[in-house]
Amino acid sequence: LWLQWEGWEGLMMVRMGIIAPLCLGPWLVARTRFGQRHLRDIVLLSLCAMSLMLCAVVVWTNTIPIEQKPVVSILFIPIFAVGSLLFPLGFAKRLIYVSTSVVAFWVAYGSVGTSLLQTAVMLWTAGAIGGTILVATYHLELQARQAWMARRALEAARLARQQLLSNVLPEPIVDRLLRGEAPIADRYEQVYVLFVDVVGFTALARTMDPGMLVDRLDELFSDFDEQVRLHGFTKVKTIGDAYMAVGGLPWESSGDRAVAGVSLAWTLVELARRDHALDVRAGMHCGPAVAGVVGKERFLYDFWGDTVNVASRLESSATAGRVQLSEPMMRELGGEVALEERGLVELKGVGRLRTFWLMGMPGSMATPSVTALISARNGPSGHIHEGLGKGTGLLERPANRIER
Repeated sequence: LWLQWEGWEGLMMVRMGIIAPLCLGPWLVARTRFGQRHLRDIVLLSLCAMSLMLCAVVVWTNTIPIEQKPVVSILFIPIFAVGSLLFPLGFAKRLIYVSTSVVAFWVAYGSVGTSLLQTAVMLWTAGAIGGTILVATYHLELQARQAWMARRALEAARLARQQLLSNVLPEPIVDRLLRGEAPIADRYEQVYVLFVDVVGFTALARTMDPGMLVDRLDELFSDFDEQVRLHGFTKVKTIGDAYMAVGGLPWESSGDRAVAGVSLAWTLVELARRDHALDVRAGMHCGPAVAGVVGKERFLYDFWGDTVNVASRLESSATAGRVQLSEPMMRELGGEVALEERGLVELKGVGRLRTFWLMGMPGSMATPSVTALISARNGPSGHIHEGLGKGTGLLERPANRIER
């Protein structure tokens, strides 16, 4: 209708009064919230209205030369090809267009005495265009649906992989891993390493049903996980019946990590005894360490170094129901918790180290002068006499007494 055939002045009113509103109106409606929800219906109705208007112009006007009227059908190819409609809507739209076009052109050509051949050409043109675009739209929609399903499957796989990694790795490490960073290796100047082990678990494993044993261990470590999270520490791994956690990492909450660590250790020991009827022992040490992601199928953000080795030996040399701390841990605490000196302890692969028993939760038995008391009992060289590990502790409490 925008071509300048003879009599185009008569079509100006049709263009500006009917065609333009038919284009502008749906466009304005489509920008509303209602239009966004019913966009396909608006497109369908607009195209049907355009088809009917074109048929009316062909029937009631004689401005388009008869030999050019079949060309009008070709103008609808871009309309049908652009955009992806649902197949049922596309079928309904094309059926309406073909039906109205055939009727309109037959009436128009019949009224001006067109030949049978011209009428047949027009019918074939209308049918061919509708059928071709109908098939093309079906395949376009099918490809669009398959692509959408593939994207959804990929997104689901990505989320599942991320969730799986989050279950075994800290969230910041997962982000670095997904960004393709390799290798992931970090050096920390000061971390707080805690080991907790179930006492007598090997004997328990020989007598208990395997299913019950696994369930019991799972319940225990699940409670440990919750307490580690609440205290702002990071779980590293479980090794059999041993549990490892680390504090002082960049993504953890701020605060006194040493105090939070001994609070966590005391809580885990008491939780195992009270809620699970199990005796556990714990050891804690602080210092530098190296960490990184190892493995290609089973990822693990693990820690290495003397700090880790000493913490592990402190746990293995502790007694049931107690938490053994190193001298660096004692100095980090600064007298904010109640400690009892154990003395020099021979640690396998480490040597003789000065260790201390944790006697209660931080704040419950705070002793600001604990460092001074320790210094007062040191020998002239500053080393603790081995005999001090026997008898009463720094707070003059029996060594076998654990106060909550």
